[in-house]
Amino acid sequence: QEENTMTYTVIINDRSYDLPKKTLAITEALDQTAKVDELNISTREKYRKVLDCIISLLGKEAVVEAIGSTDLNEVDLSEVTIAFRKIVDAYNRPVQDYINASGRGAFEGLPIDQMTNLANAATQILNAADAVKK
Repeated sequence: QEENTMTYTVIINDRSYDLPKKTLAITEALDQTAKVDELNISTREKYRKVLDCIISLLGKEAVVEAIGSTDLNEVDLSEVTIAFRKIVDAYNRPVQDYINASGRGAFEGLPIDQMTNLANAATQILNAADAVKK
């Protein structure tokens, strides 16, 4: 029996990395890391938390390959921030793709004349709103 599992992939510096499945623990870790700026801690500690989160998801070897090092003193901090945001985006992508596809699907199912009626109604509403403003 095949298991239907989602795959999460992030591309950092033109290289592709697979991420673990999106569990509650991972979601909580991402949420806490995203709120690091709200914590009353040093800049060093903030970036340490972000880098540690990335390492926990990709592994040390992949992080060295992706951003050059796991040493906070050697990495480009912008690359750390961008890598983290790309990871968050990779985890959000399947749901966003679904929402986008279902939105398109709602319009694809309508006959052309209904689409035209919707467009005409929208135009009339906009024209009426313009007339009220004048």
